[in-house]
Amino acid sequence: MTLMKYLSPCSGKDDPEIWLDTYHAAAKSETLFDDQILECIRLKLKKKAKEWYNNLSLKEKPKTWDQLVTLFLEEFSNEDSNMFS
Repeated sequence: MTLMKYLSPCSGKDDPEIWLDTYHAAAKSETLFDDQILECIRLKLKKKAKEWYNNLSLKEKPKTWDQLVTLFLEEFSNEDSNMFS
């Protein structure tokens, strides 16, 4: 079963930690390798999240899942602002 196609894109209405955990679990269930998980995440981002990811320079692009989680949460976990407004 392809769980990735049923995973909602990150839209800003979701808790970023929960969305990342769900994405990672779905990707692992598809037996994707770590580099594929990092590459495919851009397909599940939209609006501000996609813009943020696309604006990362090659130097800034995460090389590991842990790096991605850190960058993503630094960007979108701010309680004082709407994640994707």
